[in-house]
Amino acid sequence: SSGINAEYGDGEPFPPKSPDRILNLECSSGDLENVLIELIPHLQVAAPELMMNKYNEIRLVVPELVCSMIIGKQGINVKNIQKDFRSFVQVHKDPLPYSSEFVVSLTNKDVSCLAASVNRIYESIQSIKSISHVTMFNPIVWFPGEFSDTDS
Repeated sequence: SSGINAEYGDGEPFPPKSPDRILNLECSSGDLENVLIELIPHLQVAAPELMMNKYNEIRLVVPELVCSMIIGKQGINVKNIQKDFRSFVQVHKDPLPYSSEFVVSLTNKDVSCLAASVNRIYESIQSIKSISHVTMFNPIVWFPGEFSDTDS
């Protein structure tokens, strides 16, 4: 056993061609980067052959209490991810509907660098993520833009 557990949404199948999917991964930070390197190309909306010279994107759903840790004082953590991995990081300003969780979007042309960026964020929030109660986001269907700037 690899020590990796993956769950898609609430176990229900996604609607055909649904652009947004929730994938819960439980694994060590050492496994996370390798798993993401394999998964990210399959998570892109466009077919892999259309992704040449385009950015890969992954969105993380994180509790509000870790957003400041992801950003860092004066944005230093985001700047370091951009410098070290050339990933663009955006912590969205509005929570997901009926939740205290936020979306963090990461983009990069290089899958390995994108996976390393996610892993850096994952490692940076480990110390605080179990301290406070979090209202988990429950995926529901809504129209694009209905809930402000969540990229939905």
